[in-house]
Amino acid sequence: MIHQSKIFIKKLSLFLFIIVLIRLVTLGAYPLMDKTEARYGEIAREMVATGNWITPQLEPGEPFWAKPPLSIWLTAFSFEILGINEFSARLPSTILSVLTCLLVFYLGKTIRDSIFGLKAVLILSTIGLFYVLSATVMTDLALNASITLSMVAFITALREENSFRRRFWGYLFFVGLGLGVLSKGPLSCVLVFIPICIWTVWQKQFKKVLTSLPWITGTMVALAIAVPWHILAEKKTPGFLEYYIIGEHFKRFTVSHWRGDLYGSAHEQPKGMIWLFIIAGTMPWTIVAGCLAIRLKKLGIKLKQILQNSWYVFLLLWFLSPLVFFTLASNITAYYCLPSLPAFALLLIIGMDAVWKLNYPEKLPWCLRERNLLIITAFTPIFVLIMSFTLMPRIGRQQSQLNIVELFQKYSVDDKDAVLLYVQGMPQSADFYAKGRAIDVSKEEFETTKERFFDKHKDFYVVKIDHLDNVNGYIKEHTKEVGRFGEYTLRREL
Repeated sequence: MIHQSKIFIKKLSLFLFIIVLIRLVTLGAYPLMDKTEARYGEIAREMVATGNWITPQLEPGEPFWAKPPLSIWLTAFSFEILGINEFSARLPSTILSVLTCLLVFYLGKTIRDSIFGLKAVLILSTIGLFYVLSATVMTDLALNASITLSMVAFITALREENSFRRRFWGYLFFVGLGLGVLSKGPLSCVLVFIPICIWTVWQKQFKKVLTSLPWITGTMVALAIAVPWHILAEKKTPGFLEYYIIGEHFKRFTVSHWRGDLYGSAHEQPKGMIWLFIIAGTMPWTIVAGCLAIRLKKLGIKLKQILQNSWYVFLLLWFLSPLVFFTLASNITAYYCLPSLPAFALLLIIGMDAVWKLNYPEKLPWCLRERNLLIITAFTPIFVLIMSFTLMPRIGRQQSQLNIVELFQKYSVDDKDAVLLYVQGMPQSADFYAKGRAIDVSKEEFETTKERFFDKHKDFYVVKIDHLDNVNGYIKEHTKEVGRFGEYTLRREL
């Protein structure tokens, strides 16, 4: 029996290795896309180019106040080591996702055993939303890893008998809080403390919670991680804290059509849309979860019975808290579901494990049979692998300025100081792929733009084809079209 368990563990571990390997192989298969990926990739590139690691910048002298810098630091560090490319831009998100999986494995192993933990990771790592976002340049993977660290540390600290290990995990709880604030702001603390507070009251665990965690010294650790950067950032660019705290963490979620957003349009959605996002985002495991719920009902297993286990209650609250919190929010996207996914994976494998112990395999639906677990987990990686080398490169070029920049680089090979001027606003991917040689002149006075025609360089102008008739006549008369891509035309000075 022990020998069979070791073989099964090796089998699951090999499968997980292949899942991660597929993700790594696809990291550089397609361009960074506007707006999110290209924006954060370009901010990290600017960080490396300017050497300014305090203030994230969209352009030199144009601060980016919307998000704290942890994920940007990681991307910039990756650029420093591996060079500026799609692979190095996306690699930190993959590493953060692997770390999140390791935390879930540890928690699963603590609750049951190694096989249980590996099965939970198999589910988490192949949830559609999780797997796709694990190769995306954005801040949410750092947030998710930080929240997962705090949640796992909280459970482990309260379960730990050894005082040294309990204190160690207690401090890790606060480290997670500090890193969460550096990932996406105070919102991380809200998402951590909602389930903890409800669970503490519900389960009447006040004394255990108060004595298991080093609240005073731990809080100092969290503040030591999070506060210094905020002070330095406000000092470097006054006004940052007002916009960041009030705008990004209050008005963004409560004010529909929030007009204070300095960096794009709000993601307005109908209230309650987060629940549709979680249903779609957890595919293909949504189907398994639905079949499991039906099977548990047929077996007469009620939610009340499941909630007799205190830690299952905590996992349920962990899963539900982000969804309930964002239910009334207007400005949300699908990746706001991300903090719920580790708990979803653990809850699902708990339910599946219970069914496996109560039923003969032939009586179960195909998707609930234990021997079919690996087949289901293979779906998402294989789908992503195929898409990454077929459709995604084409979509990536359509959703980025790579083609325009390549044309520009081809025609400007004899003039390294020529620049790429965007007349009607510049997508961030243009600056990333042009490595700082792209400039947005849409807000310039025309006389300022006109002066560029009198320098010694033959610059290039990017104009939206639909707006070509509205472009200043001087630009049209003194430039010649050298190529088109999508909605843009590339024109070179005569």
